[in-house]
Formats: sequence, structure tokens, C-alpha cells
Amino acid sequence: DFGLSPVVSGPVDLAIKLRSRAGPVATATCQVDDNQTQTLVLGLEDRGPWTVAAGSWDTGPLAEGYHYLTLRGTDAAGAFEERFDFKKSLSGTVSPSDLATHREVFWGSYVSVEAQFGLMVAGPLSMGEVNVPAGMGFLLLKDGSDALVVVAGEVFSPPLPNGLLSAGTTVVVKLVLVRVTMAQIMSSGEW
Repeated sequence: DFGLSPVVSGPVDLAIKLRSRAGPVATATCQVDDNQTQTLVLGLEDRGPWTVAAGSWDTGPLAEGYHYLTLRGTDAAGAFEERFDFKKSLSGTVSPSDLATHREVFWGSYVSVEAQFGLMVAGPLSMGEVNVPAGMGFLLLKDGSDALVVVAGEVFSPPLPNGLLSAGTTVVVKLVLVRVTMAQIMSSGEW
């Protein structure tokens, strides 16, 4: 676990949790994009079953866009490595296009998405045989040719906005990208 947001900018504190089945972790380093000149030697702290490899890193010299950190370490069994993909964004946001082309970078993480507002449906609402309960809604965000449908469930505080946005308004929405199919949503019994 890199303990790092997939969207970074400026100084970053790394606190990477490592678990070794072959005794304590002896060394840990990180490299950015496998660039030998951007190697960070990490300090190690034993925390029971975990070793935390920690260090500070300035993303300032990196160009905006997608990069990766490669953690390399050693333990009694030898060398190991793990890769973490991320995006450097000065605004701290991503677009629907980013989510469409690099979704594996963002799965399960909070990200701020900046896009053009398209449409919102918020419950309580009945549409034929489909009932949208109070506190649930759908938000369509657009970015060029890509679009993102945000499903908001059990949102009561703050309530979903009603009629405050017009199509084309730029919004920033904080969300967690999860893997859910429409079949899973429809079979939940909530519909």
C-alpha cells in the first residue's frame, strides 16, 4: 500500500506499508519513471507485521501527466518490487477522459473530477417501473467526447442540488471510482 493519492502535485510524504514473509525489510527505494536521477532512499520503521517505508518527495520537477513510482526493496528472500501509477495535476483534478483512458490508476480512490455539467436526476422520482429513492441521483458529466455517469446513493447531507446548474457549467465533483455494472445495480432490489 503506497498510501498515496493517485493525483499528486508539489511536496508529497510517502508512507508505504510493506509486509515481508521472509523477515524484516532491509532496504527500500523509490524511483520515478525508472529515472536513475530521481531515486529516493526511504527510511524504514518496524510496525509489527508491517514495515513502513517513509520519505518526502517533491513532484515539482515532473511534467503534468501520468507517471509511476517503482518501489524496490530487499528482505531475506531477496529483491522485490511494486509499481504505483499516478497523475501529476497542478489543479488536483482529473477529467472524464482521464477516467476513461486510465481508470486502473483511479479504482477505489477519492478523486476530484472537473467536467462540464450535463444532466442530473435526483430522487424521489418515479419513471414508469423505475423508482429513484430520496437521496439517490445520477449526474452526467462531460468532457469533449467522453462522458461520465455518477451514481450518488444515500446523499442527504448536503442534499443533491436541484435546478442550480445549467448544462455546460464547469463543476468539480469528488468521487470514488468503483467497479459496478448496471446488472449489479438493477439486481440490488433497490429498483
